Amino acid sequence: MSAGSFAQNTYDVSWGTGTYDTLSNFTSLVNGMPYMPFDAVSIDPGFDFPFYGDAMDSIVVYADGYTEFPYPSGEIFLFAADGFELHTRASSSKRSDWRYQITTERGLDVLKIEWRNVGIMEDIESNSPSDHSINYQAWFFENGDIEVHFGDFDLANTKYFSDTAGFIDSGGDSYGPWLGIADSLYNDVYYVSGYDSALFRITEEDSSDIFYGIPQKGRYVRFTNKKPIGINDIPNPLSHLRLYPNPTTNFIKIELDDVQGSDISQIDIFDLNGKLMAQNRVQGRASLIDLTGLPRGFYTLSITNTDGQQIHRRIARN
Repeated sequence: MSAGSFAQNTYDVSWGTGTYDTLSNFTSLVNGMPYMPFDAVSIDPGFDFPFYGDAMDSIVVYADGYTEFPYPSGEIFLFAADGFELHTRASSSKRSDWRYQITTERGLDVLKIEWRNVGIMEDIESNSPSDHSINYQAWFFENGDIEVHFGDFDLANTKYFSDTAGFIDSGGDSYGPWLGIADSLYNDVYYVSGYDSALFRITEEDSSDIFYGIPQKGRYVRFTNKKPIGINDIPNPLSHLRLYPNPTTNFIKIELDDVQGSDISQIDIFDLNGKLMAQNRVQGRASLIDLTGLPRGFYTLSITNTDGQQIHRRIARN
């Protein structure tokens, strides 16, 4: 196994080569559908995932590799490129899936998500789709570490990928893949760019760049969280909070399971751009929030207790 590493503020970034094993005991995210879900999928890994000082009780992942967390935390780019799709043609030799598994690795609980034999959307939806495939996994550890593991890539038959420009659209413009982590203000960023044989780290948003070329099978990129518990290593009492149903249609209930600690005092609702959509002043251990005035979509609840502590939760209104 070989590896290279660098360090900045919140994360250490390293990469190397190992083995790649497709998931065997998994849950499919497509559920027999002939296409990948258009909207994000929220997965409860069974642990609070630390990310830029917040504890996330769910991980929201898009089929195209983007991962968003409630404002103001940030986002992750998991070999992200706008538009992956499943091979569903009977003539294709590929059998696609988008799947996940919750297991343990190196003594830690981990959520593993796999893009299995997926293809480039623009190619698959074209008049003459090619038989190509992309295989990789994203691992989210309970201590906040994130790893991206690469399997077999077969992109020789598609005109929508170039060794010098990455994924390209029908007009020849490059649009990915992106591999990295960023806080919500893009002040603390970690991109991995270059070619598989010559990777480098970028920590300035103005210098951000895509991952070029095809990663070798067994290649991994690791983002090691240097602040796994959170700010000042003080657990947030609001992590003992239940929020249901989610997704919801009109109302969502928020409850504090822990009988100790301070009451909820305020619940702010933000859209994905951080715009304040509603503000609710409450008092107590539970609250019922009315969402009927909001358009369908994803929102972030910023929940504050009487001690001024906050936690953020992503919700979806159908």
